[in-house]
Amino acid sequence: MSLTFLILSLIKIELLNSNLTRGILIIILSAIVFITHPPTAIFLFLGIFALIFTFNQQSSRQSALECGKIIVPTLLLCLCWPYFNIVDLFTSNTQDFHIDSYNLYANVSRICWPILLIIPGIIYVKSDKLIRFLFVLVILTLILYMFGFVFRVYGFSRLIANSMMMAQFLVAYLVAIASRKLDLFAKLYVSLIIISLLSCVYLNRYSLIKKVNVFGTTNKDYYMKYDFLRSHLESDKLILSDPKSNWFIPSFNGKVISSKHPLYWVSDINERRSAVHSFFTRGSSNVLREGIIQKYQPDYILINHSEIDFNVSTQKWLNSLGETTYKSDQLELIEIRK
Repeated sequence: MSLTFLILSLIKIELLNSNLTRGILIIILSAIVFITHPPTAIFLFLGIFALIFTFNQQSSRQSALECGKIIVPTLLLCLCWPYFNIVDLFTSNTQDFHIDSYNLYANVSRICWPILLIIPGIIYVKSDKLIRFLFVLVILTLILYMFGFVFRVYGFSRLIANSMMMAQFLVAYLVAIASRKLDLFAKLYVSLIIISLLSCVYLNRYSLIKKVNVFGTTNKDYYMKYDFLRSHLESDKLILSDPKSNWFIPSFNGKVISSKHPLYWVSDINERRSAVHSFFTRGSSNVLREGIIQKYQPDYILINHSEIDFNVSTQKWLNSLGETTYKSDQLELIEIRK
C-alpha cells in the first residue's frame, strides 16, 4: 500500500511537470503493484483516475484516456512477467478467491457504518481538491464493491478496506479544517466522531478482542509436532496427507496435493480435494488409493492417527508401499518406494 501512495504522489508531481523518466518509473512501479497484489492495483487505478479527474479538473472521459496512458503500458508490462501468466490469474479457476472474499460482504453495515461520517463534513466544509479527490475515490471503490456483490465477482469486496481507509483520511482532514474555526459545527462534529468511535469499538468488541487477544496465549504444541519434517525430508517433497495436516506441512519443508483453505488459481483444486478426501476415508478401497498415488506421484504419505482411523488391512497395505521413516506423536511418515 505504501508503494501505491508513492505512485500516486509521483503522478501528482507528473501532472504539474511531465517527465519521461518519471513516467517510465510510474509504469514500472504500477506493474510491481499489479503483479504482487492485483486487488491493490485496482485501487491504484481508481486512485489515478480520481487524481486526474479532481486535480486536473478534466471530464471523466478525458480522465479515463489519461489513465489509459499509464494503465495500458502497465498491463502490457505485466504480460512479460515470466513466472506466471497474468491472464490466467483472472481466467483460470478463481472459485476459492471469490468464496474467501465473500465474507467481506457479511455484516458490512455493522462494521462500516462510520463511513457515513464524511457526509456532514462534506456538506459543511468548503471543498478543495484534496477533499474532492478523497471523496471521489471513496465513491469509486464503493461502486466497485457493490458491483462485485451484484454480479457475484466477490473479489471486489476487498476494496471495502480501501474505502474505509480513504474515508478515515477524509474525516481526519475534515475535522482538521473544521477545528480551525472552533464554531458550533466543529464542536458537534468532533463530538460525533468521538461518540461514533466509542460506539464502533463497543459494537465490534468481540471481534476486536478475538483479533487483538493481548492476554491470550497460543498453543503451539499441536502444529510444532510437524517440525520433524525439517530433518526427515528434503525441501519441496510432495506429501500425501489429510486435509488438516496439509495446512501445516508447507511450513515444515513439504508440498501438499491440496488444502482445505483457499488455494487461489489452482485449476483442479476441487478434484484434488476430492482425491485427498477419498484417500483418507476409511471406507475407500485400496484400488482407489492406488489410483490416487499413481496420478499425483507423492514422495511420502503422512498419516495423522489422531485424525485418521484406517482399518488394519488398509494400514498394512500402506506400510507395504514403502518404509516408515518416522512414527511419533500420532504421526507416521511413510516414504513411498519408487
